[in-house]
Amino acid sequence: MKRDTIDPGLLRLLVCVPFILLSIVLIAFQAGEEDSKTLRPTQIPSVEVKGTTYVITSVFEGVSECPEGFAYAGEIAVSGSDTLKPYYINPDRPEWVYIYQECRGQQTQEPYMGYVRYVEEVLRWVTLLRYQGEVYIFLNDTYYLPYQTEVAPSDQARYDAVPYDSVLQELPEGFQPVGETVFDGDDLVPTSEFGCNRLPGQQVLVDPKEPDILLLRNYSSGLEGPEYWVFVRFQDEKPKALEWEAPGETVLLSDLISSGVSSVKVNGQGETVELNESELAEFFEIVKGIEYRIAGEEEKDLMAAPGAATVTITVQYSDGESEQFMLPYCLHEDTMYIAPAQSIVPFSRYLIGSPVWVS
Repeated sequence: MKRDTIDPGLLRLLVCVPFILLSIVLIAFQAGEEDSKTLRPTQIPSVEVKGTTYVITSVFEGVSECPEGFAYAGEIAVSGSDTLKPYYINPDRPEWVYIYQECRGQQTQEPYMGYVRYVEEVLRWVTLLRYQGEVYIFLNDTYYLPYQTEVAPSDQARYDAVPYDSVLQELPEGFQPVGETVFDGDDLVPTSEFGCNRLPGQQVLVDPKEPDILLLRNYSSGLEGPEYWVFVRFQDEKPKALEWEAPGETVLLSDLISSGVSSVKVNGQGETVELNESELAEFFEIVKGIEYRIAGEEEKDLMAAPGAATVTITVQYSDGESEQFMLPYCLHEDTMYIAPAQSIVPFSRYLIGSPVWVS
């Protein structure tokens, strides 16, 4: 009987099928990994403030006191949770927001309440360098910018026009060293000359003929010699600042205090202290420099958040009447006033743990 046979070409194809299927599975798995890497930034805790997305810092930090210059701005929910948490902003540091939330000790894993920094999403992932008042970004990071923020057409055109790869093995002609990078800190836009948010102590090179490009000499490749990282000017417009609500009318604390004061007591979350005659004279000088602004409609429910330092001032008048004023938030005659967070500094001696004022 004649035995059926399989064509040798078909047999070879059948033998290859398992390997083809395995390759498809591996490719799909790798694609899944790439997708997960792309999605990772949106999976970490984040908040949105005035249209800007802030993600939790890569440098874990939960501090017990609100950082200097940051003031309570309301409550907000962190992604993945409906619980509202106090948040704090600083007009001089628009790239950061602090959230008062539960933290865990890195060693003990014990829970505690603290202020945690959230950073403008784009700044968490990019490497920036400042030179002669301009901010430059590592060219490789520009490829991912459209997924993290809106890129102006003029900026994108400048990135696309760079004639180099992101990392060079040889130094192009015309570039000369002009200084070394200094570390300005994590999660921020550098402010000092040669300031960088990563890679301190690296040589910076420029070519006067290419003002939009810098090179950073980096020895990350070890014994293979230096690499030259290509940086391109970041933005035509300066990064927008995080704006406060419309400031509205302002008033000095001294103007809210009526005449005929007989005594003043101050409480900084500790023991109430009545000022003596010399302290009272100093007090009247201090309040002349404290300026409140009248809160907007959406700010009228503001109050001191847990852990925030406040100062309460009780003014007694000769006619027996009295008034209370608080810093930095004060409800006075049905009007909410807000002072800068630094307004409590002259009264810091009254805060818990501070030395007693001795005149």
